[in-house]
Amino acid sequence: YIHMVEAGEASGQLETVLFSLVDHLEREFELKKKVTGAMTYPAVIVVVAIAVVFILMTAVIPQFLTIFTDAGMELPVLTRVLIATSDMFTEYWYIILLLLTGTVGGIRFLYNTPKGRQSIDRILYNLKIIGPVIQKLASARFSRTLATLLNSGIMIIPSLEMVERVVGNTIIASAIAEARLNITQGTGLAKPLIEKGVFPPMVTQMITVGEETGELSRLLEQVADFYEKEAGYAIETLTSLIEPAIIIVLGVVVAIIVAAIMIPMFEMSSGATIK
Repeated sequence: YIHMVEAGEASGQLETVLFSLVDHLEREFELKKKVTGAMTYPAVIVVVAIAVVFILMTAVIPQFLTIFTDAGMELPVLTRVLIATSDMFTEYWYIILLLLTGTVGGIRFLYNTPKGRQSIDRILYNLKIIGPVIQKLASARFSRTLATLLNSGIMIIPSLEMVERVVGNTIIASAIAEARLNITQGTGLAKPLIEKGVFPPMVTQMITVGEETGELSRLLEQVADFYEKEAGYAIETLTSLIEPAIIIVLGVVVAIIVAAIMIPMFEMSSGATIK
């Protein structure tokens, strides 16, 4: 923001630069809103599913355990496993809570370290479903930010330095840093990005054309428009896959619990002994 205002003052185009900055910030906000909005519903489903399973394990299953114990039945393996799991949730819930808290805290601590964040970013980037979404989001942010900075009159080297800090992924940021160093040595922007292979071919091809024609910022804006839409579609697709997957997993868990309870209940009602 500060660099763009400085460039606008130096070039006498402060008003144009500020309008460009407003447009950029609005697009960034819309992109973030798409991501957070798409992930809200699956997150709520996950929380509710965990709460339902926890209540079943700690409040419902122990009641049936008392019935089965009083009846002196020989329970099936599925029911015995369920009872053991229920006992673990009831007696050692604080240990489970500590483990979950420690795991989340450990991941956050690891993500705040340079090597840890790079490892996590690399894993996410290489995942089959999440990776392409991250790639599209990073491509849109890289193209839009660099085009905005170049249009504001900031030179390519400081522009890349700023883009490197805001792109949001250390794998892509390292590729941009290497490209920035190569530019200082006389090479173009497209070649090192092609060699790193972190961006889709369309991005690097448009950068190549933009460098050859002297219209890099205009072509970057077109790339940003395209990948912002692509990122929106990718997020919708990812959400459409996550929601049924969560519901299916929850349905399977509930079905197992119901089966483990109902089988001995049916046998009790028929007066049979399960072996």
